[in-house]
This record gives sequence, C-alpha cells and structure tokens, in this order.
Amino acid sequence: MTWAYTLPIFVGASLLFLIQPIIAKLLLPVFGSSAQVWTTSVMFFQTVLLGGYAFAHGLSTLKHKNLGILIFCSAIVLSATIPLEYERHGLELEYPTLSLIQILAGTIGIQFFLLSTCSPLLQHWLSLSNLRSSSRPYFLYAVSNFGSLAVLLAYPFFIEPFSLLSEQIDYWNTLYLVLAVLVILAAAYTYFNARPASDNDEDESLSNGKEDLSLRRISRWVFWAFIPSGLMLSVTTFLSNEIMPIPLLWIIPLFLYLLTLTIVFIPGFKLPVKAFVLPAPILIIASLMLLATQAAEPIELIILLFVVTLFVIAMICHWELVQDKPSARHLTLFYLAVSFGGALGGVFTALVSPLIFDNYYEFPLLLLLAAAALPARRLAVEQTSTWSPSTALGLIPVTVMLGLVALLQMLFQTTIITRELLGLLGKILVIPIPFLLCYLTLYHRRRFVISLFSCTLAGYLLYGASTNYDLIFQERTFYGVHRVLADSLNQRTLLWHGGTIHGIQSNKPEIRGLPAAYFHPTSPAGDIFLRFRPELGKVAVVGLGAGTLSAYSRTGDQYDYYEIDPVVVGIAKNEQYFNYVSTAKKRNSVNGFTLGDARLTLQNAADAHYDLIVLDAFSGGSPPTHLLTLESLTLYIDKLRTDGLILFNISNNFLDLSDLLCSLAKVRNLHCLTKSSGVENESQRAQNKLPSIWLVMSEDYDKADALTKIGWQEFAGSPMANIWTDNYSSILHVLR
Repeated sequence: MTWAYTLPIFVGASLLFLIQPIIAKLLLPVFGSSAQVWTTSVMFFQTVLLGGYAFAHGLSTLKHKNLGILIFCSAIVLSATIPLEYERHGLELEYPTLSLIQILAGTIGIQFFLLSTCSPLLQHWLSLSNLRSSSRPYFLYAVSNFGSLAVLLAYPFFIEPFSLLSEQIDYWNTLYLVLAVLVILAAAYTYFNARPASDNDEDESLSNGKEDLSLRRISRWVFWAFIPSGLMLSVTTFLSNEIMPIPLLWIIPLFLYLLTLTIVFIPGFKLPVKAFVLPAPILIIASLMLLATQAAEPIELIILLFVVTLFVIAMICHWELVQDKPSARHLTLFYLAVSFGGALGGVFTALVSPLIFDNYYEFPLLLLLAAAALPARRLAVEQTSTWSPSTALGLIPVTVMLGLVALLQMLFQTTIITRELLGLLGKILVIPIPFLLCYLTLYHRRRFVISLFSCTLAGYLLYGASTNYDLIFQERTFYGVHRVLADSLNQRTLLWHGGTIHGIQSNKPEIRGLPAAYFHPTSPAGDIFLRFRPELGKVAVVGLGAGTLSAYSRTGDQYDYYEIDPVVVGIAKNEQYFNYVSTAKKRNSVNGFTLGDARLTLQNAADAHYDLIVLDAFSGGSPPTHLLTLESLTLYIDKLRTDGLILFNISNNFLDLSDLLCSLAKVRNLHCLTKSSGVENESQRAQNKLPSIWLVMSEDYDKADALTKIGWQEFAGSPMANIWTDNYSSILHVLR
C-alpha cells in the first residue's frame, strides 16, 4: 500500500511545477516579457514552499497526530473548491517586483502553499504507518522530484505545443481535485493502519538520544541548499537575458536542479567523485573567467558550460545534504531547513541582487561560494585555519594580471602596439593566464578562494583595459542590465541590453546624425522611411532603444515611443550618450514617450491614427511573444490608417519569425513582405550599420508593389500554420 503515499506525492509535485510555467507565461504580457518575471516567480514559489514545509513540520509535531491529518485534509478539500483563474492586472512600473508578488499571492498562493505541504507531510504520514518502508520514507522525496521533472520536461514539448493556456488551467484544476481525493485516501490509510503509539514513542526516544540537531548541523543543511538554488536562478537569468525569456529556456536550469535532487535521494546512490568533485574546480574557473570578460560568443558553448557547472555543483551540494540527513523522526525539520536554504537562494538572486548590484554579480559570488564549499575530504585539499605566508601566495595570479595590464598599457602608450593589438593581447593574456594560475592553488583551500576572488574582481574592474570600450553608464532594472559604452577606437557610443545592441551613434560630426545599426539608410528599415517618408507623419515605435528612428523625422512629424523601462527613456534623452531624440526636438518634430507595456498602453491611442507602427521591442534579443499574436496584430490594425504599414524587426539568431507573422497577416488579408540586409562594404561598416531582417505588413497593394521593386519579397504564409494567440503559442515552431 505504499502507493497510497507515492501517488499523491507524485501528483502533487507535478501540479506544483506545472503551474509555474503556466502562471509565468500568463503574467509575461503584463510585465513586458521580462526575464525577471520567471526569477521573481521562482523566488516567490520557493518562499511559499518554505511556508508549506513549516506548516508540515508544525502539523507533524502536534501531540495528537490525527488532528494534523484532519487539519490538512480539510484545508486541501476547501482549497479545491476555489478553481484557479487569472484576470489581467495593472502594473506598478515603479515597483514591478512587488506588483508581481502581489498578483502571484492572490492568484495561486493558497493552492501552492498546500501543494508545498504535501510531500513532507505525506512522508511523515508514511513514517507513522505500519508499512515496512515507514522507517525509510526519504525515497518519496525522489518520487516527488521525479514528478516535478516529468512535468517540466513535458511542458515545452507536449503540453505547450498542443494545448491552449485556458485548457492547461482546466487540466490543472481537475488534477487538483484528484489530488484532494488521493490525500483523503492516504489520510484514511494512515488513520486505520498506524503503528501503535508505544512503538512510536520508543522510536522517538531512541532518536532523541542519538541525533545531533545542533544549530551548526541545521545551518549546514541550509548552506548546502542555498548554493544550488541561487546558482539555478543565476543561470536562468543569464539564459533569459542572452537569448529569450521563454519557458523552454527557463525550464533547463530548473530541470537540472531537480534532477540532482532526484538522483541523490535514490536509495543506495553513491556520488562518482571523479565525474563530479574533481572537474568542479575547472568548471568554476572557466565560468568565472567568462563572466569576468563578459564573453558573449560562442553563445552555445557558454550556455553549455554554465548549465554543466550548475549540474555538477548542484550534485555535490545535494549529495552533501543526503549524507547528513537525519532519521525519519526529524524528516520535516530537515525539509524545513532545506527549503529555507532554497528560499534564501531565491531571495538573494531575484530580490536582493537587483537592488544592490548594477550587473549580475550574484552569479560569480555564488560560484566563489561554491569554490569555498567544495568537499575537502574528497578533493584531498589541505585546509588552513589561520592566515599564513603560504595563503598570501593566492594573490600571485592577480598580481600577474595587474602586471600584464601595466605592461600592455605601457606598450600602447609608447606606440609599440596599436589599439587593435592592445585589445587582442588583452583578451588572450590579461584574463586567461591569471585564471589558469588559480588552478595551481587548488590544493590549499584559502589560497584557491583568494586567487579566484581577486582575479574575478580585477577582471571586472579591468575589463575595459582589454577592450576598445569604456563603460560610461550601467544600471540594472527589473527588465535587465542597460550599459552605455564608449568605443574610442571607432568613435561611437553603443547601448547594450544583455547581449543585444539596442543602439549605436557615431561621434564623428559628419555622420553623427545618420541612423545607424539596424536602422541604417541602406537597411530594410531605411527603405520604408526613405521610400514613403512624405506619408509617414505619425509613427508609433514599440521599443525605444537609443531613439535612432527619430533621425528620420521631419518638422511637424509626430513619433510616439512606447517603452516599458523608464531607464531607457532617460538614456535616449541624455545628449551625453545619444542625441537622436534631442536633435529631432530642435527641428520641431514631436517625440512622445509612453511608459508601460505596448499591448496595454497602445490601446489608449486613437483608432486609425498612425501611418506606421514599428515593432522593435527586444527582450533578451527577441521580440516578446505577446506582441506577435493574432490579438496584438488586431490592435495594430485598429490603430493604423487604412493605407498604413506595420514594420517588424525580426533580426534573430535563434528564431525565424517570418512564417509565423506572414501566417498572421494572411488571416487578416494583409500583404506580407520580408527583406534582409548585411554590411556590404567598408563604408557601411564605418557608418556603424548592422545586419538586420525586417518584415512589413500592409493592406495597400501599391505600397507592397513598390517594395517588391526594391528587393522586398512577398511571403504568403499559411492561414492554418503556427497561429499564435494570447491563449496559445509554442516556441518550438519558430526555432531555427
């Protein structure tokens, strides 16, 4: 009858992790498709999980065991009468994190809290029963994590592509009712098949006499849970900002995190030291080196390195947890400590770090903490308890780094090497050599940590010395990290968001006013503005960037920018960085700025108002999915004049959006044309042009015909293929 506990634990864990991508996907449109939606959601779920584990511990310590069973059964039955529903809420732009937490609490807080209680409480119920497995209930934790893994793996490949969001919520509500029934059955079995009270008392007496439940031991449980939890969210943040905030990429780190918990709790599992503990220092060194240099290519290898590092460190930390787990008597206390560590990792990464850091510094800090925590007894690392001359040798790698920087700068100042050679030698020598030297300090714990910390810190501080760029502005918001960089070699200023360039402007007087990057006059966007310029008096631009498109405006034109991040508006208006917007203002063209997500704010514009709507809202290098649905296209058409144009920037290394968008256009009887453009000569390169792919829609046959004559290709699409709506989207259909 072990299935009476196994089945509800499996179903509860599946529901616990099925709701996370569903809710996050529902909330994305309200919060501008920010990657922080997922990390904040996971932090919220981890915190509620802690509350659920605390509730389970409290119920398990009640003197009357049956009272705890009655309380939980009543709570889950009552919660099953409240079906999960979602209603779009407003967003407080000044405090988006608090708005998100408030919505999550009101939408799914109660059910998630009770689902969190299920696994530890039912394991406790098993320990009270007369079953043979009652003395070793920890295997059910592996069952719980397996249920989580199964649904996380199924969601992007089997659930999301083949069901509507409304259907997914209906399935979840139905399964929650099933879970309530299964919990009642487990409670009934525990009540009628409990071990005699005398046996329980005897076991508790023996346990209390032998077990060490000191604060130090409990703190170890918290510590070993904190590191992998924080790293999981740090890697998720990286993936979401460098590629795209989609459930498929969110799930990878969470899947690996849960996989390690599943593996280590399998009865009889032994960690293969050579496969995990020995490679861990190398992986940590390589990851820190890439973070310190802010490397962005090759992206596939960087992603692989980070997820493998996460998996290895999580395996080690969770293995340490299992090795130190207490007897079944203290099972709920153990899970409470583990969930507390996990919640701390989530709070540190998703809540605290964005407030105190202007970049993703929590990632290297957690890697350094993992380096300090590597199990010494398995690495045979010598440990020292006091500072000694040998410990100071850990500063040798950073000394080498500073020496290399000084040498290269001296050679550059004396014109022995050029600026280009300075940058090349900096990338080859300044960072890699010192980090390789760190490995030689591995067998002295303090020295190893000191060398890694000093090299990482110096690497971040000296990054500009090994590149052509000088950092002149950096700020982290709910929507990511914005950096303004001065390129003195090429005399230009760049705006970066994550790994994507959002704007370039030359500092050379003769071309300073020329639109650059994806908006160059010879780009497809340039075709639209130059070919139809007299007719484009009122333009809506979703996504401000550096405000480059204002360069095409004339006296009396009205350009309305819809931007969700106030920091971006401040950057575009600051003449010390970019002057596209300020120059347009001087020639009496109107630039309006509306804060908020475009799907919500564009609704307030007058119908049939704009001559052109430009979709250039990047998030992690890709347009947010909720701006590419049938409902969003309907909104754009409503706000557009009959002969107007809708222009999409679909430049992307990972997704091909042309078929999706042209299929949407077919449904609305619009002409759909695409054109790509590269950097064709040195003149364009000197003018800071970047390769781009654009797509345009219009009802006007004459405009479509005019574009085909200058190289645009009409793409029919299919009215039945890959139509995204607010209720359905699948990223698998548009992967390159």
